[in-house]
Amino acid sequence: MLSLLLIASSIIDFSFGQLPGPNDYPGRIGGRCGLFQFDCDPRARTPLCIPLAAVRDCTPDCPNMSDEWCGQGTILCDAGVGQHRCGKCVRPQDMANLCLDRKWQHLCAYQGTYKCAKTMNCVFAKWLMDGKDDCGDSSDEDVCAHGLVSCAGSEPATTTVLEPVTSTEKPKEKKKKILLKDRCELGEFRCLDGECLDVSRVLDGHEDCSDASDENYCEMHDGVCNTAARCSFQRDVGAFGCGCPKGFVRNPTGICEIEENRMKI
Repeated sequence: MLSLLLIASSIIDFSFGQLPGPNDYPGRIGGRCGLFQFDCDPRARTPLCIPLAAVRDCTPDCPNMSDEWCGQGTILCDAGVGQHRCGKCVRPQDMANLCLDRKWQHLCAYQGTYKCAKTMNCVFAKWLMDGKDDCGDSSDEDVCAHGLVSCAGSEPATTTVLEPVTSTEKPKEKKKKILLKDRCELGEFRCLDGECLDVSRVLDGHEDCSDASDENYCEMHDGVCNTAARCSFQRDVGAFGCGCPKGFVRNPTGICEIEENRMKI
């Protein structure tokens, strides 16, 4: 009876992904070590079997460390990031959503972003020191220690801006000094490079931010919002978002305005 309970429990664990199964590690599970143990090296003459619970537990038990390898069809990411320093195994199509070490990698293509210290991510200036670990290695929350910006004396922070690529040569770099503030005032919009300007100057047809994010923010984040809730500027909070709050509608310029005012036009 006890053996039947163990088998039933293991089947449940396989079904809900709590334990790896034969499909995850072909040849290593379900072979000579049986269905409920992991074969460290199927090619070895003498099998070395370990419990399935020891697979991907962040502690190598096999001499060749194969128990810490990712299973078939998955890729390792977030090694050294987060609570489990051995990383996580995810499907390639899920990497952008589940991997903290490359979630914002695509932002490295934009001007004025900061490269994180130990991950593949890049972050916007307004994300620095905002209390949220966007880099995945906390370097955006301790920018001086990790060298993301220059903090010597009272000098304004320096960000690297890449010139537009017009040839196959390596892009030239220039230094642009900006004064990083903890946050902009009420009624102000924070440009992606950290500058603050009045919300009335956003989407007014003139590029007031040095990075043009007051006019091109939605283009820079193309694909983030869906067609049902398009990228819009919300003046009451001084920020862009997907769609407009209840009682507001998006005008042709992309600004959220009170629905009553729109109906009177």
